[in-house]
Amino acid sequence: MENMDTGDQMSDRILSALIKTGILTQEKAKTAQRVKSKLPPGKTIADVVKELKYVTSEQLKEVFRSNHLSLRIGDILVELGYLAPERLHSALDIQKTEIN
Repeated sequence: MENMDTGDQMSDRILSALIKTGILTQEKAKTAQRVKSKLPPGKTIADVVKELKYVTSEQLKEVFRSNHLSLRIGDILVELGYLAPERLHSALDIQKTEIN
C-alpha cells in the first residue's frame, strides 16, 4: 500500500495525542506499546489502551475529533474497531484499481 501509515506510526500519533491532552501518561503509553508488541497483529493501540482501562471509547473519539490527527477515515475506523485491517486494505485496493 502506498502512503499507508505503518501501525507503529499510527500508534505513536494516537499515543502522543492522548499524552498531549493529559488522558495518558508517558509511562502508561510505554506500557501500552509493550503490551501491544506481545499481542497478535490484529490488535490496535486503541484496543490495548481501552482493555488496560487507560481510556474509554468516548475519550478516544474526542481525541480524534479535537486533535485533528492526520489519520485517514479508514485508519480511524480500524483503530476504533469498526473495520478489520484486511477489509480496509481490500477496499483501498478496489478503489485504487477503479481510479486507474
